[in-house]
Parts: sequence; structure tokens; C-alpha cells
Amino acid sequence: MARVNVAARSRVGHASNASHPVQRRRWFDSLPVVREPCCVGEVAMLAETDIAPDVARVALVRRWARERLTAAGLDEPTLDVLVLLVSESVTNAVVHARPPLVLCLDVDAERTRVEVRDGTSDEPVLRQTVPTQQGGRGMMFIDHLSSRWGTVAHDAEAGKPAKTVWFELAHPGTPALPPS
Repeated sequence: MARVNVAARSRVGHASNASHPVQRRRWFDSLPVVREPCCVGEVAMLAETDIAPDVARVALVRRWARERLTAAGLDEPTLDVLVLLVSESVTNAVVHARPPLVLCLDVDAERTRVEVRDGTSDEPVLRQTVPTQQGGRGMMFIDHLSSRWGTVAHDAEAGKPAKTVWFELAHPGTPALPPS
């Protein structure tokens, strides 16, 4: 069986340099740049990558997300919350969903939107956990720390159910986001 890399496909685009090539820092950044957004809204920074269905690879995805969110100019407290929530949402997808798994980061002046697409229609579960329980807190963190979150059902391929779990975090000093 071929080994699947966490960044088998990586797409990065920045609105500020849409007519110029993106500077490449890592081997997966040298893959083709896609100009159309993977998320809705006016884009200041947009990045997307495939996620390997392997819990051991979540740290690589977390590092990838931190690098892109740092490059987008987010302040450290906002960055820390986003990286935690990215880690939780990616871990949930790896543990509870099926490939294909894709992470999308969309940053604009008012908020950061994170989407994780997967190949199952099963909705995430917001659980009440006890302090001694291991795991089961990912959606609780997303629910409590994000400005809003939700899911969107769609087809991964014709007739194959899939979903996108998303959350948004309003940037400090911007108006509150309407409820989801």
C-alpha cells in the first residue's frame, strides 16, 4: 500500500498577490496554485490541503495551519485558539469520518473560517463529558471557543454523501458574527 502524505495536494492563494506567484517555502507549496476560493466570501488569505486519515499526521496539519495563519498576520491569542480548534476538528474527521478529508482556511478582515470536508454524512456530536473521560471534547471546544459553527451536507462524488464541518472565529475589534 502506498504511503499517503498529509499534504498530497496543497493549494494556497493570497488576494494581495493574486497576479503574482505565491512564494514557495516547502515542497508541498510548489504544487499548482488554485485561484478560485474553496470557501465562500471575500478572501484575504486562502489555503487548502488534503488530510491523511492517520491520527499521527494531525500534528503536521496543525503545523501547516499555524504557518498559514501566522502568514495571514493574526495576533498570537487568536492564532492559539484557531490552531487548537483546527487540531480538534481535524482529529474528529480523522477519527470519526472517511476520506477524502480536506482542510480549508479562509481569513478576511473580520473573521477566520475553517472548514473540514469529509466523506461521510454523519453529523458531529456535541457531548457532555466528565473530567476523567479521555477524549470527546473536540466539539465542546469548537462550540465554546468559536464565534459560530455548523455543518453542510453535500456529495463528495455523484451519489456519495459527504459533509463540511465549519467554524468561524471573529477577529478582535470586529463586530460580532450573526449566529449560525
